[in-house]
Amino acid sequence: MENNGRKWYYMSNDVPRGPYAERQIRDMIEDGQIKKKMLVRPDNSEGWSLTIETELASSFDGGEELTVVECEQCRKKFLSDELIEIGGIQICEKCKPMLLQKFEEGKTADLFHKYGGLWQRCGALFLDGIILQLANIPLTLLLAFIIFGQFTMSPTSGNGPFSSGILTFQGLNMFISFLIAITYSVWFVVNKGATLGKMASGLIIINTDGSEGISKEKAIGRFLLKNYVSGILTLGIGYLIAVFDDKKRTLHDRICNTRVIKKQ
Repeated sequence: MENNGRKWYYMSNDVPRGPYAERQIRDMIEDGQIKKKMLVRPDNSEGWSLTIETELASSFDGGEELTVVECEQCRKKFLSDELIEIGGIQICEKCKPMLLQKFEEGKTADLFHKYGGLWQRCGALFLDGIILQLANIPLTLLLAFIIFGQFTMSPTSGNGPFSSGILTFQGLNMFISFLIAITYSVWFVVNKGATLGKMASGLIIINTDGSEGISKEKAIGRFLLKNYVSGILTLGIGYLIAVFDDKKRTLHDRICNTRVIKKQ
């Protein structure tokens, strides 16, 4: 509410100006002479405040309420009307050229996503391991019964641990476990964008261009690389490189051109 009897001072180039009647001050605001972040004070106070923090704020843009927000690129704080929205991203004037260049180059995927960290992905891997183990148990029991007539996870043979029966059981069990694991992984990645473990961890797999929808061929290749290259062949180093990568990419992510992001 305007107080015609009150007088105001404002700071310009570190020099106090005034006093001015409140109507005069409001006219200067509307004319753009006094900005939101300029210091002002009423004549009955010794303390200076930003114009936008005083009752004079109602003179800006018809009294539109402003908030302090972050630029999504440099993370510096600005008033909400000082940011520019490009492609759904709130950025400051300084970051605008860089963002426009990325849009022109088609490199916008990194601007919209937060990447899944190593520990979050390890948690998802652990959950998937439990799910696969639970799926394998009844099939292992059935296989043992068919070969040995025993419902057991560790069948025995009178001919020793290297008998043909034991070796056949172990070979078939490993093959069935592999089929279950690859079918589970490929089906969920192709149809849902993530395995159950990743879903529970709030993660999803995308392509490097930011698009969703992983092809069957890429899902198969990614599964094999994840288990046998990032895991076994490199002794887990293929996973650990994600710690030092700004996009949290593992070795199989790099080879398959995929990213694991936090689902919005």
